[in-house]
Amino acid sequence: MTEITITELEPWEYSAPARLQYWPVHINPTNSGVWDHPKAFETLREAVAWAITEPEPTFNVAWIMTSGGHVLKPHDIEDLWLKFKAHEAVRP
Repeated sequence: MTEITITELEPWEYSAPARLQYWPVHINPTNSGVWDHPKAFETLREAVAWAITEPEPTFNVAWIMTSGGHVLKPHDIEDLWLKFKAHEAVRP
C-alpha cells in the first residue's frame, strides 16, 4: 500500500472497486491492517463522490484505498473530485 498523487493512478483504477474509511484528523492510515471498517464502492469515482458529497463524521476525514493498493489522502480526494467535474464540464 502506497501513498501517491492522483497523477500516478493507473487508468484502470478509476473504474475499479475502492474502499473509503473515515479517520480522526491526526491519524495517517498507511498500514493496510488498520483499514478495519471500510465502506466498499464499486468504483473509485463512486467512493470519491461519496467522500465529497456526504457529511463526514465529526472530527474525521475520508481516506480512500484503491484496488491498486494506493492510498488517497483527503486533499487527493478533493483534487480527483475537481478533475472529474472538469472532465464532465467539457464533455458534449
